[in-house]
Amino acid sequence: MAKSSSVLSKSKPALFILLLGIALYFGIICAGEVVVAKMKALESHNHITEVITNKLLRKYDKLALGVLIAFLLLSVKRFWKDSRY
Repeated sequence: MAKSSSVLSKSKPALFILLLGIALYFGIICAGEVVVAKMKALESHNHITEVITNKLLRKYDKLALGVLIAFLLLSVKRFWKDSRY
């Protein structure tokens, strides 16, 4: 009988890297929300503040997505390395 196992269970380091990437993604998103919330609390509510906070949130989103993609690629690379041996 063939042994049934998932792809991620074959490489523990690849799974760890992937989970770390997901955790960092959500951590960066939350950090961006906190920074923007504090910035809104300190400044008056006008249109320029809204524009700046929206741009800042987009920057945090791009950073988080970049980190997630980088860790995903690193995880795939590690899985291929582990599957060769």
